[in-house]
Amino acid sequence: MREMILSSYFLLLCVVSPHAEDTNLLQQLTVEDARKLADDKSGRLLLNDLNTISPEAAKELARHKGWLSLNGLTAISDEAAAALGRHKHALHLDGLSKLSASAAAALASHRSELSLNGLTAISDETAKALARHTAGRLFLKGLTTLSPAAARALSKRKGGGPIYQLHLDGLTTLSPEAAAALVEMHGHNWNGRLPRFKTVPDDVARALAKEKGNVRSMPGLTTISDEAAKLLFPKIGGNLPELMTLSPEAAKALAKARGHLVLDSLTSLPYEAAKALTED
Repeated sequence: MREMILSSYFLLLCVVSPHAEDTNLLQQLTVEDARKLADDKSGRLLLNDLNTISPEAAKELARHKGWLSLNGLTAISDEAAAALGRHKHALHLDGLSKLSASAAAALASHRSELSLNGLTAISDETAKALARHTAGRLFLKGLTTLSPAAARALSKRKGGGPIYQLHLDGLTTLSPEAAAALVEMHGHNWNGRLPRFKTVPDDVARALAKEKGNVRSMPGLTTISDEAAKLLFPKIGGNLPELMTLSPEAAKALAKARGHLVLDSLTSLPYEAAKALTED
């Protein structure tokens, strides 16, 4: 009988107590719940079904000594952002689609990796605020473009190696002015990847290809002009799995590129282009 009672008590604890594997299903969070969850020792606290959080609950969660994922939040108050800014481990807020400059300034004080991949656009003031985040990687992969002022602001962000880099993998277009500002960033501060670009205007290619410019790969290109190819292939190499056409002049430039050639999407190749690729 005693064994039956103990077993029932254990099962009750399992149902009532929030565990790491089921916290992801929580849709509401009291301050008391947040206080208990903050003491979780698993290293990862996933609360991706939460769509709102109070500043008081955020303050408690900021004590958590591990990765904190709140990807269900679609909006955040300045007060809650300030509380989460005191968290000292990886913080993921990929559900946010908008972020005020004041909330960005509060989150910029965060002392570890910060992920805001849900943002598709940011104001110049928000970019300036986020540029002050320097204590870990900053993920802004949802942005599709940047204004020249925003690019200049982010280009001034400081870092110190791969674990501090800025990630802008979602960019699909840039003005020549924004491109020129972005490539001024050292490789320690930006990884130089533009995988979502499908094509690149010649004036943007000239900006990206500036001497010492930090652009390293554009694997999403489907078309490229002869001038852009001459400018960019020496920098981005031959990993072009989406490229669908290649002129003889572009092939000559590609033949001089570093690394392996990956041209999986080419369905035809002019004789002169093939000859250029195979000549020493």
